[in-house]
Amino acid sequence: MKIQIEIKGPWRNSPEAKEELKGYASQIKEVLKYLSKSYPFKLPKTLIIRPLYSHRGRKGYFGRAYPQKGTKPYQIALNLPKLRDSKKERVQDVIFHESCHVAEYIIHGRMGHGPAFKALYGLKYRFKEEEDVRKNRMSTCQDSRGQLWGNMPGLR
Repeated sequence: MKIQIEIKGPWRNSPEAKEELKGYASQIKEVLKYLSKSYPFKLPKTLIIRPLYSHRGRKGYFGRAYPQKGTKPYQIALNLPKLRDSKKERVQDVIFHESCHVAEYIIHGRMGHGPAFKALYGLKYRFKEEEDVRKNRMSTCQDSRGQLWGNMPGLR
């Protein structure tokens, strides 16, 4: 799956916006891979990540770049100013929420907040638990400077 970052409008000359979107892109990719293991579906060939240009209360948006099915890739728009002001947990929640919309659309051809979405979104808690386990494993393999050393005794 290729994630394409598309920046137009007021953020087009902002390297900070591009870096933020790159970080969110890797998180979205990780969530979509996780969801595709639980509900087997084919990941989209291309997913566009872009800033959300309207500032109506929402923090994220999922939709098709063009309405004809199969013509253009899926897109997720993220409200960068609102996400910057949010707590880390809320940002992760928005990423998971929008990723669930992508998965629901691929699986069922529609999107909303109905039973299919809720089933996908319910996996968030299992995903977070597994993420905590991964982080704990990583921290046991790091020295005081945060460098990874592995589990072999002779490497320290």
